Amino acid sequence: MYELVSPIEVGRIGKYFGYFLMALGIILLPPAAFAAFIHETHAAVIFTSVAGSTLGAGFILYRLLPRTELRLKEAIVLTAIFFPLSSIISAVPVHLITGVTYADALFECIAGITTTGLSVMPNVSDPLFLFFRSWLQWIGGIGIIIVVLLIFLKPGTTTFLLFETQNSTDIVKPGVIATALMLIRVYIAITLLAFGLFWAGGMIPFDAICHALSAVSTGGFSTKTGSIADFSGVIIPVVMCVVMVMGGTDFSIFPELFQNPKKFFGDVQLRYFFFFAATGIALMVFSLALTVDVVDAIPVAVFQVISALTTTGFSTISIGELPETSRAVLIVIMGIGGSLGSTSGGLKIFRLILIVQIIRIIFMRIFLPREVVIPLKVGERVIKPDEVYQHVSYIFLYGIVLAVSCFVFMVHGYGMSNSLFEVTSALGTVGLSTGLTSPSLPFVLKGVLAIDMLLGRLEIIPFLILLNPMTWWRWPMAKSETVP
Repeated sequence: MYELVSPIEVGRIGKYFGYFLMALGIILLPPAAFAAFIHETHAAVIFTSVAGSTLGAGFILYRLLPRTELRLKEAIVLTAIFFPLSSIISAVPVHLITGVTYADALFECIAGITTTGLSVMPNVSDPLFLFFRSWLQWIGGIGIIIVVLLIFLKPGTTTFLLFETQNSTDIVKPGVIATALMLIRVYIAITLLAFGLFWAGGMIPFDAICHALSAVSTGGFSTKTGSIADFSGVIIPVVMCVVMVMGGTDFSIFPELFQNPKKFFGDVQLRYFFFFAATGIALMVFSLALTVDVVDAIPVAVFQVISALTTTGFSTISIGELPETSRAVLIVIMGIGGSLGSTSGGLKIFRLILIVQIIRIIFMRIFLPREVVIPLKVGERVIKPDEVYQHVSYIFLYGIVLAVSCFVFMVHGYGMSNSLFEVTSALGTVGLSTGLTSPSLPFVLKGVLAIDMLLGRLEIIPFLILLNPMTWWRWPMAKSETVP
């Protein structure tokens, strides 16, 4: 209890802040190497300088400050700080290389590190920029915390807490480090598989690399202005759907699938995933069939529903040209999101199953004696009361942020439908857009979407803890009055 009401100790988190900065410096080195490979010497120098400065600052903190075990609140604060900080630092080379304003570069990096995919950039064809933002999405998908754990930290309380704040997967191996290794191996394996399939499907190697990085992370940044619509044939969209589903699936079940493929349909989240997908596809086909042939509507509906449900954000059609009813379907699907333990955003299927189970128990209690204990379960997992409070609170906060953000857009003159679509896309870290998100979007609204992307990636509560004054300093306690 003392840990919850006491402020954090800044000195305690300093060394771990150094670890994060060193990890970010390492993450910026591959783009520097890619710039050198394509003979963009000036860009390579910029990336190397930023990476070196970040590494150096992190190393100084690492060497000067003592290492102590973190408390839960401090681990949460570290995570909440580092996502926006990563974007702030990453935006520096983007600003210097592309020449866009720093604000737009920052927006693009936030969209990358949060795996959202919304963009306010003009049509930039520079391969270095296209690779860098896909690389940011790939790192944001697995989480920079995982990078820190694997490179710098040893097993212990701090390692467990940092993993817990970043990843919703239960510890499936004997230890956090083993679990993190398993997750990164699955992540890399799916990425390599996606690259091979895209290349074999007709993409050039560069496009295959960038789309593999963006698809596995359910990010959605494309090297083409028209996204997947700019690739001819049906092979690429079909392969993309497969990869998006893999990215939206709880990574912890993949090792079991190699031993028993039948377990693919044994996962309760996957069953609900396909139920939501089938329902969304049927509704969207019905909506599109009012204006186009059913044969043409089916592939569009399948791709866009899977893209929205996995919160990836690729498209095969201009979203702004869709009927109002089709966009309404996508809004609901984007809000649902993928599986807990995946790289998807949104509310997550797990939480919706939890709400369904709570309603089921409420109905059952009407017909059963009060003394009967009914465990709250999602699949085979028994959910503890504290976990229920946390998930229900998040759903409530999600709705508040969605409503407030939508209201700000409407105050600036945008219609409710388009405003709700854009905000849902940002908060769900999806990246689909009706066309509102563009270089001409007012600065205030770019800020709203940027905040929504960060809140959606970290699931709101860590930022509330970060901004709570009691997190940083102790407030004087009122003295109790003594009764004579």
